[in-house]
Amino acid sequence: MLFLLFLTYCVFNFYVLIVCFFTAYGFLLVVFVVSYFLMFDFCFWCFKRSRIWVLISFGSN
Repeated sequence: MLFLLFLTYCVFNFYVLIVCFFTAYGFLLVVFVVSYFLMFDFCFWCFKRSRIWVLISFGSN
């Protein structure tokens, strides 16, 4: 009985470890993807804005 309890505890602990690992990995992946998309969007906005600024400056000349 004690061995069965210990085995259940080990299996449950293993599953908790797997869930915690994948949750942390998923959280890091989500943070990385969101920051990448935000950075890409910001760079695209800067590029678009600088292109418009270049067009305006050339147009004023």
